[in-house]
This record gives sequence, structure tokens and C-alpha cells, in this order.
Amino acid sequence: MRQIPWMLAGLMIVAGCAQKPWGQRGALAAPQALTVDYLQDPVGLDHPAPRLSWKLTAARRSARDLRQTAYRILVASSPERLRDGQGDLWDSGRVVSGQSLNVIYAGKPLATSQRCYWKVRAWDNQSDAPTAWSATGRWIMGVMRSADWQARWIGANAATRPDCDLAGAQWIWTGDAPSLGQAAAGVRHFRKVFDAPRGAQDAPVLLALTADDEYEVFINGTSAAKTWGHLNEWRWMRFQDVSSLIKPGRNLIAATVKNKEPGPTALLAVLKFADGQAVPTDATWSASGEAATGWKDQADGFKHAAWKAAVVAGPVDCAPWGKIERRRELVSPAFEKRFSVSRPVREATLHITGLGFYEASLNGRRIGRKVLDPAPTRFDRRVLYSTYDMTDQLTRGENRLHVLLGHGWYDVRSVAVWNFDNAPWRDFPRMLAQLEITYDDGTRTMVVSDDTWRQVASPVGFDCIREGEVLGKAPSGAPDLEKQVLMADVVPAPAGRLAASALPPSVVAQRLKPVAVRALTPGTWLVDFGQNTAGWIKLKIDGQRAGDVITVKYGEKLNDDGSLSMKGTDEHFRYPASFGTLPGGWFQTDRFVCDGSRSQVYEPRFTYNGFQYVQISGLKRAPDAASIEACVIHTDFKDAGSFSCSNELLNKL
Repeated sequence: MRQIPWMLAGLMIVAGCAQKPWGQRGALAAPQALTVDYLQDPVGLDHPAPRLSWKLTAARRSARDLRQTAYRILVASSPERLRDGQGDLWDSGRVVSGQSLNVIYAGKPLATSQRCYWKVRAWDNQSDAPTAWSATGRWIMGVMRSADWQARWIGANAATRPDCDLAGAQWIWTGDAPSLGQAAAGVRHFRKVFDAPRGAQDAPVLLALTADDEYEVFINGTSAAKTWGHLNEWRWMRFQDVSSLIKPGRNLIAATVKNKEPGPTALLAVLKFADGQAVPTDATWSASGEAATGWKDQADGFKHAAWKAAVVAGPVDCAPWGKIERRRELVSPAFEKRFSVSRPVREATLHITGLGFYEASLNGRRIGRKVLDPAPTRFDRRVLYSTYDMTDQLTRGENRLHVLLGHGWYDVRSVAVWNFDNAPWRDFPRMLAQLEITYDDGTRTMVVSDDTWRQVASPVGFDCIREGEVLGKAPSGAPDLEKQVLMADVVPAPAGRLAASALPPSVVAQRLKPVAVRALTPGTWLVDFGQNTAGWIKLKIDGQRAGDVITVKYGEKLNDDGSLSMKGTDEHFRYPASFGTLPGGWFQTDRFVCDGSRSQVYEPRFTYNGFQYVQISGLKRAPDAASIEACVIHTDFKDAGSFSCSNELLNKL
């Protein structure tokens, strides 16, 4: 009988022991959902004092009125040091605070490309013991000082981005004032009659023009080009294909130029035909401050006393206008650097950007998941770069780093009412790349963009964020970079300051299979993906001949006959620019030129589209669920919740 109390005591001790570990760890579970500057394990931060955050939950569901009262953070330079409890970068010690959001790092100064490993534990108001340590978090620093950038900005070799030959075009004006600077505000008119060469309509006819300030150009009485919107920058010459307006024999080109304030009111233009003939602005044009009946549509027999010979103000780059930007580079340039890795690598970090967009690969394997990178900014104020951990991607021996550039919002060539082709930051594509390699023995080396990079053949003959892409065909007259060795040019940096892209990127977030495929005409199909989305499609192409052109048009509506309707969708688009590579371009229209391979894959890189429907022409066989998918592009935000109801329309929103 005396054993019973001892047995009860023993049970009480066991019960107490069973509860003691919970008491030692506190009422809170280990911190979770660690973030640094609101990102989970970010790669590429250039903030000297990143902000650390975590979330807390109760160890037991029954807990009430539970809150954090203190925390301790350890930040280490390696996972091993952190595991051993060594916060060699920062040990906050026990900090009495309820703060768990945006705790500012206050440790040792952080260096470019530094790896930082961290964990946190917390105390609560209902026990004296801390939580278990959180799982390990990590972040990698970007470039901390501008002096740490050893790379140089590079762009396409000058031989691949020539200025347009303006065939002797000169600035012309009416001469109705003692000098250009004294010309009154108002509208001036210009005209020129010319004979078109035989068959001119069968090939692109280039109209290159600019004016000070606003203009509209007519060919045979039909409007061919005009300025739109609030910003018209005469420094940028525009290029358009006007072949559809040219007729055999006699033709008339006419223009109005308007200046809202006193000062130069002048025109600079040239019509260029495929056979080399040209109609440049010069003293053979007529000019007047007065419009007269027939001035823009009557080729022969037009006479009016107010119309005189135009006065030449000067050659193309003369004062007061200065350098006129007339670059005719169309291709999306690509660059390559080969380098060797001779020893085991401890860590490797790539800092890279390209304007307007870039796609990078190492040894033929795409780097990262980002698309349409960098995110657009005011490039004359800020340029974002990305950072990648390349430690596991380098191989012993030779490596090949390849970068393809797109024009994006940095260099818009097509014309829409928003006039992004006149943007103050506009220039030809360029890139900056710095690969930092640290070997196991502690030695370091860098592979940086400079004039030792080779410019290589590009699969993209034209790209425009709104117009679309031409893939598989280079512009006429472009150098054959498979045979000709051209090195990249070192070019000026954009005006904007470099900043780490510390934000969720754009990614292919979802892939949709078609819900219906319908034949419209022989060789043309309408593909319906069942919902409106943004992005592009990926299409496997089999059995096409070399030179076959596959045309892909994206849209949101259908015509009554079931074909794709662009009504409203292209309302603000004005003039395509891809005709220099392949005529026939328009808003949200891609062309893929086949090379004759048994199987190829079409997927654009540097454009995106709003669409539910895709109209595809030029295929020999119908696309199906196995050969086509829609790639849905959006910012890589994590789902915070979900909603569903009995209404399927609402479920699709």
C-alpha cells in the first residue's frame, strides 16, 4: 500500500517532464516565413541595411493573448557558422521588443555579392523560454558601390546599326522671314511631284521624315504619316512603309508643318525606293504659308501665286537642330563570351542587365525564370539589374555566357499615340554583365562585359513590345555573323543610376491549353484559350519548308465570321516598324520564318499580348493541345487567398 503514493508521485514527475520541453521552448512555435526586404531568400539587394521580418504562430491552438516580447537574430557568412551559433556578421543579442516586421540589420558592413545566412528566435509574454530557432534564411547582396562595377556597357558593333542614308535630303522651309529664328508661328505647306519607278508598289517604299514641330504627310491626297499626342521630338526621325499609297507614274508627296511658337518651321524627309531611287527634300520642292485648292492631291497643273521654291536651311545635322537620330538597326543583338573555369568553385554570382530586355544563358541553359527583365523604369533616372547565384551552373573547363537583347520600352520603333519612340531616354540596346567567381582556394576572378565579347547571330530579326517579333529572319543587308567576326562596341551608360531589382519578377506563371481550334481557311486556324490573359503562346512546328512564314496574331474579340477582330484592340497603334525585316507587321503580330528543320519551336521573348484568341496562318497542319499552349505572364506574386462561387464568369475574373 505504501507504494501507491510513490507511484502517483512518479506519474506526476513523468507528466511534468512531458510538459517541460514545451515550457522551455515557450508558447510560440519557431518563427517562420522569413523575408528580407519583403522577399523570401532574395538574390541581389543593394540596401546596406536590409529589413528582416518573420511570422509567429502559437505552439498550441488553445493559446490566447499571446504576443512576442523579445527576439534574437543571428546573421552569419556561411551555413556552417550559423549552424554552430556564430553570428559573425551580426548577433543582435536578446532584444526586448514586439517587432517582427522590418527589423533593420545592424551588423558588419555588407560587401558586393556577399552571402548572408540568418535565423531568429523569439520570446513570448507567457513563458521565460525562447522558441526554437527558425529554419535558415538567406540573402545575397548586389553591387554595393558603383566602384565595384568592373563591367562596361556594351552594344552592337557600329557596322550592324548604320544610320539611314538620306540621299542628300536637306532641311527646307518657306523663307518667309529674315531668318529661321524669326519665322512666325503657324502652319507651312510643302509639296513635290515625282515619278515612281516601275513596280514600286511591290516592295517597301521607305518614308523617312522629321519636322520642327508637328507634321502631317500626304501621298496622292491620302494621309501617310502624322504626329500624335503631346510629345513630338524632331530629334528622332520616323520610318514608315508607304508602298500601298504609291501608284504607277506621277505621284505627289505633300506635307504640312506646324509650329505653335515663333521659330524654325522646317521639314526633313526622303522617299526611298527598292531600286535605289529617292525623293529627298531640297530646293526642288515648293513651299507656302497658304494652303490652296489641290495643293496636296493635284500632281499636275497645280499653280498658285503664293507657292514658291522651298528654301534650303541646311544639311541634315545642321544648326539649330543638330544631330538627327536616324539609326536603322532592327535586329535584336546577341553577344557571347567564352571563359574557362580551372578549379573547384566555392561561389559564383552574376550581376546583369540589358536594355530594353535581356535573356541570358550559360552553356545553352537559360539563366533564371525571369522574363521581360528588367522591369521598365524611367531609364534616364533608374536602371534595374538582376543578380543570380551561378555557383552550381559553372562547369570545369570552357563555359559560354550568351546574352540576347531586346528593345523593349527603351527603344520603341513602331508608332502609337503615346509616342514612346520619342522618349527622352531612347537609344539602341546595350547590356552590362559581371560574373564574379570565388574558388575553393579563396582566389577570385571576374568575367565582365567589354569589347572582348563577340557579337553573334541573333534568332530575333525584329522585336517591339507592342508590334511583336520577327523570328528566324535577319534584315536585308545585315552582316552574316556566322561567318564574319564582329566584336561588341563599348558604349555610353544610360543616364539612369543602377539599382538592384529587389522586387518580384515577371514570370511564366501559368500555361493554358486550348479549349477549341477551328479552321478558318486552308492553312489558317483560330485557337481559343477560353479566357482572356496576357503573354504569348508556345507552338511546336513540324514539317514546314525553309522560308515558310508562320503568322501569329493575338486578340480579344472575334468578327461575325469567326476570324480574329482587332477592332478597339489596335485603336491607338499607328505605324509598324518591322517592314525593314519582313513586310506585313501590325499590332500584336509575330512572324516566324522556318528554317526547314523537321521540328522547330516558336516562342517570343521580348513582347507580350492581351488575348483570348490566336489566329495562326501558314501552318501545314492544325495545332492541337499537344503542340500549342498559352504562356500566361505576370508578376510572381504568391497567392494570398482564393475565391470560388457558383458563377463561372466570376470565377474567371
